[in-house]
Amino acid sequence: MRIYEQQGGVIAAICHGTEGIKNLKLSDGTFLIQGKVLTSFPDAFLNKESPIYKAYPFSAEASIKRHGGIFRHGANGKSHVEVDGRLVTGMSWESSVGVAESMMRLFEQ
Repeated sequence: MRIYEQQGGVIAAICHGTEGIKNLKLSDGTFLIQGKVLTSFPDAFLNKESPIYKAYPFSAEASIKRHGGIFRHGANGKSHVEVDGRLVTGMSWESSVGVAESMMRLFEQ
């Protein structure tokens, strides 16, 4: 967070990786994702019978909303990336290249 706030760092997450950033707080005590547009794997595409869901039985979409984030998603099986300031998120593994390219554009600014 120090690099993000003091040195213009970029924070990124793909798919359920948003769980790893949902609790990050800015120095003023607000959640990093509060009021920001993010994406992650949406509930609409979750297969609750899949081994993946059984290993990770949670809703990334609900976590984002619970922490004040604005959740958006694209079509299943397609790349979908959201960039809000220096926060970059991808909906699924198909978004990996798009997230990396978005980060590089931010680094170049």
